[in-house]
Amino acid sequence: LDTNLEVNEEQDRQITDRLYGGDHEHRIVQEIVLGIGGVRAVSAFAEATGFPAPTVFHLNEGHAGFSGLERLGQLMQRGHGFAEALAEVPKHGYAQLHARLSPPLVNIQLTS
Repeated sequence: LDTNLEVNEEQDRQITDRLYGGDHEHRIVQEIVLGIGGVRAVSAFAEATGFPAPTVFHLNEGHAGFSGLERLGQLMQRGHGFAEALAEVPKHGYAQLHARLSPPLVNIQLTS
């Protein structure tokens, strides 16, 4: 996805100018564009071409994490209630992690 289009405001054109760079806000905005925009782009492609809409979404680490919100919204627009849509989204997606996590991050113990 590319935001460097003449129709966009200058600040919006810079959203996709670099990967893994910028401050926290820049990164969040990129993740919103990738997650929400990615789901919308794939849906539009499927509709325009007649290809079936995807039934599984593969996320590369957390970069497209906001895709779940878009998928939740799409299900609700189709008539699902919030709880039903919320339960359905994780059934059709998975995330792949490439970074190694140190033991303190992987071995979290919750106490009451």
